[in-house]
Amino acid sequence: MTTKTQEDLIKEQVTAKAQYAATVAAASGNVAKDAFMGTVNGARTTGEKAVVFGALVGVVAFFLPWIALLGTVSASGFTAATNFSAVFWLHPLSMIICFLLFAFNKESDVKKRILGARWFIVIGAVWFVPGVAAVCNAFSGAVGIGGYLATASAGAILLGGFLQISERLAD
Repeated sequence: MTTKTQEDLIKEQVTAKAQYAATVAAASGNVAKDAFMGTVNGARTTGEKAVVFGALVGVVAFFLPWIALLGTVSASGFTAATNFSAVFWLHPLSMIICFLLFAFNKESDVKKRILGARWFIVIGAVWFVPGVAAVCNAFSGAVGIGGYLATASAGAILLGGFLQISERLAD
């Protein structure tokens, strides 16, 4: 008969707790994935799809180059947020807010959905106007792919907000 040392008992306990943590993490990941896909698949109208995909593209655009000078120097929204000003963190935060606002209100009544659509218009306008100004100014050659995508995503959210109000009023 072998006797287990205290070290063996501790290893068994740690292994059991690690297996439990892995199981919980896998279950949580599945829940998050299902909620995410439920939101994406829950976008039925053109306005809803514009907001959902605009928000997703906006988050991706944050990590792509917003400025590209002479093909050698580039800076993304992430670079600007970490190196220059924390205000740039508002971009991905507002995109996530748009996504979550749609996710939480997709089954709400018409009035709540119209109120949510108003926020899409505000957030879209906040990012669309400076994006268009950057793209259309004399130095527009310095705008990188992330800048164009961020502007397009804000435009999609802005348009999606207007379309959702129109769709809700038609209901």
